This record gives sequence, structure tokens and C-alpha cells, in this order.
Amino acid sequence: QTYATTSRVSLGGNTTFTAGDTTVDTAHMTVSAEDMEVFEKALKTKEEDLRDGLQNFKNKSREEEDEVQNILNDLTGKQRHVEADREKLMKQQREAKRELQSITSQSSSRSRLHKNDIDDAKRAAARYARERDEANQDPRIKSIP
Repeated sequence: QTYATTSRVSLGGNTTFTAGDTTVDTAHMTVSAEDMEVFEKALKTKEEDLRDGLQNFKNKSREEEDEVQNILNDLTGKQRHVEADREKLMKQQREAKRELQSITSQSSSRSRLHKNDIDDAKRAAARYARERDEANQDPRIKSIP
């Protein structure tokens, strides 16, 4: 027999392969119903195992994803907190720098004291103390109430 461009395999009888206009008949193969049932059962068992494995993998992946998302959310919250603290500290630092600049400008606008100025002040204080003591020892001061 010749079949045009069709391919066919039949179990339980002659196996026929057709390619183009050429047909090849092979030896007679028979598969018992029991063997087919065992084969189908093995296929179904393997399919169930694979489906269970896939479902377990999906569940595990989902749990891991949830865990990663929870960790990510915690870290994001901590990052926001750190950033808020950083902004607060930067603001305090800017305020402290402004205050320091203000104090620096005030101190530089005042005249600086020199050692000579301090020595002159000490001599003047000693002179005024002597004059005061002399004035207090003057006998005329006792007569004036």
C-alpha cells in the first residue's frame, strides 16, 4: 500500500511508517491490555508525582518570596528611619555651624586683648588702690562725717 504524505503508527497490529509515497511495514507487535494498564498507571503515577513536586516547589517558592518581601519591608522601614534621622542630624549640624560662625564673627569684631593691655590694667588697679588707701588714711577724712 502507498499513502501520500501521512504517517501512522498502530499498536496491536502491524506498525506502519509512511513517508512520502513509500510505505514500510515492520514486524508484527502486540501489547497486551495488562501491559497497557500498567504503563498507563505508571504514567499517571509519574504525572501525579511531578504535579505534587511542582505544587511543593510553587508553595516553597511562594513562602520564600513572602519571607524575602517581609525582610525587604523591614529593611525599607529601617532605611527610611535612618534617612529621617540623618536629615534631622544634618539640620542640627547646619544650625550648629551657623551658631559657630556667628560666635566667631562676634569675637573677631571685638578688639583682642593683649598681654600689654592686661599689664597696664594691673598697674592702673594697683595705683588706684594706693590712692584709695592714702585717701582713707588722710586725717581730714575722719572729721568729715
